[in-house]
Amino acid sequence: MRRRLIVHPAYQFRFMLSFVMGILFIVGVLGGMGVYGIRELARENLLSPDQQALLLKKSEDLIFLVLAAGAVLISLFSFISLYLSFRVVGPLYRVEIWLERILEGFTPKPVKVRKRDELHSLVELLNRIFQKLHREE
Repeated sequence: MRRRLIVHPAYQFRFMLSFVMGILFIVGVLGGMGVYGIRELARENLLSPDQQALLLKKSEDLIFLVLAAGAVLISLFSFISLYLSFRVVGPLYRVEIWLERILEGFTPKPVKVRKRDELHSLVELLNRIFQKLHREE
């Protein structure tokens, strides 16, 4: 079987976008809370001016670190989400093509899925139903 990672672009990119937006939200909230907490601590009169300046500088370093970690996580989770969507969309795409062939009047071979694909039980059930209906004709 050919291996195309992008089988149904619209669905797969929406799936990937939901992962990326989730990562952005998590990194934004956690990073923002960390930076806000450090900056608020620096504004308190509990520290000397030198310590406050150092803490503010460290909060700027934290912003850079959060942005860098966010970029790495977005890249990583974009690929992971694309791969996971491929494992679901691939079998659905093959079933869709198979059903179209049936509608066109052809008698296609049973649908095959890769070992690591999802939806094995659904594809197996569709194959059994088709075989049973085909035998009854």
